[in-house]
Amino acid sequence: MSAPRITFEEALEKVLSKMGLNVPMNVNQITELTGIGWITTKNVLNIVMEIQDFLAAHEIIVIEGRPRKIVLAQIRVRMSVLPSEVADWFIDSEYFTTLRKEYTTEEVRKQVAPEGKIRKTPLETSIHRVVEALKLGDELSILELSKRTVLNRRTVERVLALLIRFQNKISETMLVEIEESGYIREHRPSLYELDNQRMIYLLKKRYIPELVKDISDKSARELLRLQ
Repeated sequence: MSAPRITFEEALEKVLSKMGLNVPMNVNQITELTGIGWITTKNVLNIVMEIQDFLAAHEIIVIEGRPRKIVLAQIRVRMSVLPSEVADWFIDSEYFTTLRKEYTTEEVRKQVAPEGKIRKTPLETSIHRVVEALKLGDELSILELSKRTVLNRRTVERVLALLIRFQNKISETMLVEIEESGYIREHRPSLYELDNQRMIYLLKKRYIPELVKDISDKSARELLRLQ
């Protein structure tokens, strides 16, 4: 018997609510646990894997302005909570002192939607385009984000609503792919729980990745694991 059809948002809610922490599971087990079809489950897992680090580093906010809404991707750093040594380092870092490239609509479009307009664009593709566009610049109107992603405004607003609804739940944990097509959800250490050295490492990894030595994801997780 095939699984009932549900929206992507409903599927995402089920996967995030049903998967416990530190319990290895493969796609078949997650499918049985949630009652969602195998393909939908796999699509949800792929999207979470793709966007979780961006959402851990940025909070998406939509400001209801007149005459237009503005989309922001604000960094998740409370400067007043950081130790003074770390805060001073971050303020003086390349993140704040280097002039960032401003991309034109066409430049972003070529990067995030090289295939152009797709008839009945899958929602997973739409999520990918919106997140990739926000990585290249925020403070955008819905119309501008629509142009950059080659998506209609209704789709952009649906994606933004999904990201805002689930961003905290996704960012609080890490979905990790393990051997034999398995997955595990792990606690994501809070930036403020780390010592100064690891705080600076995580700030580099999230906001100035070019300064981070290339190490495996497993090694990075071990480095950030709380003692």
